[in-house]
Amino acid sequence: MKVPALFVPVCLVFFAFGPACSRDDQTPGPSSSPKVVQTIKPLPEPKKAPEEEVKERLEDPGQEEKPSAGTMDAGVKEPSLAEKAQAPAEEKPEAPAKADQAEAGVYVVKKGDTLAGLAARQEIMQDPLKWLILLRLNRDKLGDQPIGADFAARELLPGMKLRFITPREAKDGVEKPLGNMWVVNVMSASEVGEVVPPAVILTREGYPAYLTRAYVKGKAYLRLRVGFFPNKNEAVEQGEKIKKLLGFEAFWATKVDDVEYKEIAGFFKTP
Repeated sequence: MKVPALFVPVCLVFFAFGPACSRDDQTPGPSSSPKVVQTIKPLPEPKKAPEEEVKERLEDPGQEEKPSAGTMDAGVKEPSLAEKAQAPAEEKPEAPAKADQAEAGVYVVKKGDTLAGLAARQEIMQDPLKWLILLRLNRDKLGDQPIGADFAARELLPGMKLRFITPREAKDGVEKPLGNMWVVNVMSASEVGEVVPPAVILTREGYPAYLTRAYVKGKAYLRLRVGFFPNKNEAVEQGEKIKKLLGFEAFWATKVDDVEYKEIAGFFKTP
């Protein structure tokens, strides 16, 4: 059987395009790719203008500005424990000495001080009558003062340095005498002003003079005495000299008890 000439080209066309026509007519779309979820970062808070910061601080004065961790103590490194242990200890400056601090046993006179007032102080002699012993210890400074009934109450020159020893220091080392001790009782008086001038004269002349209290029939007296002597004869001998020096008519020698001796004798060890 003869195939028509037109049939052959038609068949060729069919074989060339036929497989393509037999596929799905729908054109496949692009392959789906996995979805990427992107985190949306919040936008930074806009920086406040300086005027707004000042306004907030004025409205809330209790706010404290705290340094951030990055700026706090910038460039400063905390030393380790080993470094602290090896570091030399800081030397503390010595406290400055007080300007009016004097050496032991020396008092610097201040405005208003008197001999009787200083002798009465607890840190000095604890007895106003011991002003005479204070005078004896400082004859080089007070020996040229005018003699008068107000000598012990007279104001001293500020800045003057006066030596003193306390009653406790005077009693240290004072031993009880083996026998009786004697003194010259120069005079007794009921008024302080009566005994002051002769007491100053005797002290300036180097006699170990002192004042003591006495009570006779309920009345108080001050006694001016010079001591101490191991026997009555020596006391009488010195009494005669004292009587002539002062122009007195009489004196008497007497024994002293242990209490009076221990209270006074130690002061005469230091000229």
